[in-house]
Amino acid sequence: MCVVLRIAFWILRGVCVLLLLGSCALWVRSYFRSDWFEYNRLWQDSESDPSYRRTFYLSSDRGVQFFGAIIESRPPETFSFTTDPCAGEPGWSWNATTPGIQRRTWGFHYDRMYGGFLLYLYFPHWALAAIGFLPLIPTIYRRLRRRRRLVMGNCVGCGYDLRATPGRCPECGIVVSLRSTSDL
Repeated sequence: MCVVLRIAFWILRGVCVLLLLGSCALWVRSYFRSDWFEYNRLWQDSESDPSYRRTFYLSSDRGVQFFGAIIESRPPETFSFTTDPCAGEPGWSWNATTPGIQRRTWGFHYDRMYGGFLLYLYFPHWALAAIGFLPLIPTIYRRLRRRRRLVMGNCVGCGYDLRATPGRCPECGIVVSLRSTSDL
């Protein structure tokens, strides 16, 4: 069980590092280019069934991250989404333009519409970078503590002063080798 938790923690750290690096890269890029990723799903099972639209947006513009979702349905007697050019093309799309007008930094918008809803969420890129950095703080702290203990001549496990017994820690039993001091 301990090995599984250790592997899961390493995977979580890897995902956090990717989230941190990706968010910082999009943050810098957002001041030069405005990126817009979209997934659009339009369908109608038959002519007598309602048509459906599921659209999800991810945008980056002038330091602000934007998530949006439009979920709606239309009754069969109205204009179908599958034939509506305003509904957009189905599938994935990406667009990059020059940055637009500064959006709100923090925000949440929800609207009910006929047959569905509209949801928008705004937040700055640094917030996403901070979320990616938070799980890495314990790892950084442990490495700095280990390095400090090695430099001071203490046991890396418990911090016991090893000047009198340089080979093994009498407190916790960890064998201290000369190789561990070269890990600085």
